[in-house]
Amino acid sequence: MTAIVQISELHNEYRLQGTLDSLLIGPAAPKMRIYDDTGSPQMPALITDAATGNLLVEVVLEDPVGTIDNGELAWAIPDDALVMVTGDAFWAEFVDGNGDVNTRCTVTGVGGDGPIRLVETHLLAGSALRVAPGSKFR
Repeated sequence: MTAIVQISELHNEYRLQGTLDSLLIGPAAPKMRIYDDTGSPQMPALITDAATGNLLVEVVLEDPVGTIDNGELAWAIPDDALVMVTGDAFWAEFVDGNGDVNTRCTVTGVGGDGPIRLVETHLLAGSALRVAPGSKFR
């Protein structure tokens, strides 16, 4: 039998709020880091594994980091971060104010279904990161 877990809408809202709250732990601002797929593996298999690939951009997040509505966490990611390294965005990680990894996810373009959607996934060093509407966790 396949393992199935079902949670209530309220449980999901608490889970998402926990994600937001845990990012605010520590003395520094939380950050989102976007990497390319040149690492091996392309994206770390476990949250405890070291990051793989080239770090393309690091975005300092401000409080509120996001909002929860209708069972989804909509990220509030500023568009002013400068891309440090040219490459194709593939995955992202969110780190809390202590620098500890909180969450990892895939990155896609506007038409994709990734939790982080970018206007353009091919990032050019020196350009500004542009996050598309619809960047949400469910």
